[in-house]
Amino acid sequence: MNTLFIDITELVGWGGKLTGVPRVMHELAIRFEKDDEYEVCFCSWDKERKVMRKINTVPEQFLYEDSKNKQKSRDDYVLNSIKKIIRSSRFLSLFTEVSIGSIRRLKRKLVLITTRVEEINPIKGDLLFILSEWHGNNPTFIEYLRRIKSSGVRLIHFSHDLLPIVAPQYTGHATGYFKNYARRIYPHCSLILVNSKHTKKDIENWLNKEKLKTPKIEVVRLGDDFKITKPHKPTNVEFLKTGLKGGDFLLCVGTIESRKNHMLLYYTYKLASHRGVNLPKLLLVGRKGWGSECFIDTISNDPDVNNQIIFMHDINDNVLSWLYDNCLFTIYPSFYEGWGLPIAESIAHDRTCLCSSTSSMPEVAGDLITYFSPFSVDDCLSGIMTLLKFGNLAKAEKKLKDYKTTSWDETYEQVKAIIKTSI
Repeated sequence: MNTLFIDITELVGWGGKLTGVPRVMHELAIRFEKDDEYEVCFCSWDKERKVMRKINTVPEQFLYEDSKNKQKSRDDYVLNSIKKIIRSSRFLSLFTEVSIGSIRRLKRKLVLITTRVEEINPIKGDLLFILSEWHGNNPTFIEYLRRIKSSGVRLIHFSHDLLPIVAPQYTGHATGYFKNYARRIYPHCSLILVNSKHTKKDIENWLNKEKLKTPKIEVVRLGDDFKITKPHKPTNVEFLKTGLKGGDFLLCVGTIESRKNHMLLYYTYKLASHRGVNLPKLLLVGRKGWGSECFIDTISNDPDVNNQIIFMHDINDNVLSWLYDNCLFTIYPSFYEGWGLPIAESIAHDRTCLCSSTSSMPEVAGDLITYFSPFSVDDCLSGIMTLLKFGNLAKAEKKLKDYKTTSWDETYEQVKAIIKTSI
């Protein structure tokens, strides 16, 4: 039986709560881990050794506090290792580097010294399923993929979006390496999986423009359920200070970064304040992303809105579930998405979503929810005020009864069936 190797490099290196792409990777990986039809082997690119190493089990989802504790344990381990190595003249030259400030290089060497890896070597007929391209900024990794492809290994790629190419202003200058990776790897894939028709179209258009071969591309619908032990009301100080009880706030879920367009919500609340319109408080829930510091600082110091807009970072799924269940409705103003998980999650919790009308987002719920232009403050404010009018919210939620939820088990079965029939 040929082996299905699954590259989970980004998941292995992820810290904190699983959101977005890491959540998709995790949901698929834990199901493949239990699969008895394929011989599955998880792997991760080791950029120091320049090899693909075996990962024995899928990393568990962990909370932010657990992440900090794990980091502390790793730091303690490194410090103890240093103490032991100091006593050994064999590594005296290693510590010469410390005296000139090369701590980072030292830590990398310590990892190489104190850990062993099992290198994996796919052979002809095997499959390598790459769950994310965001760790592809490495020439040796690209060469590795091309080398095993030439030896008969079939490449399957999950492409979550083409953001760095179609909207480079939102990616922290990642466009160059992403283009290089996509140009050199996508045409050599046996299959590319995507999460929306819009992403498929983006890839096809770009490959055609570049005059590159377009492989088979299949659309997979992502799941909108996640495991909940019990919805739990937030107990952090920031939330308690708001005095919110439930049913009295709006919710926006997503990493705090420019692409998600939280600035539009700031201007919307600012406009409402100047017009004397009293809106419900707005919770912005998500980890701090690229370039978020100035935005958070602006809102935190604006007396017009700093009591109306509240940030919550790195919460767990139980708290997130409570927020979905107890908000009036959700808002998703993003400029561009490969899919838009928070839209589907909101509807799965019977909460309508006031949503951006661009890219793939209308694919999630079709005409069951209300859309607005992510470039228009007036459009956004009008949408909020319309939903808040007596009776309109109940009507909007009634429409959601026609929405068909998708479980992650169903997503996994889609992926598995496509791989089986396409390769």
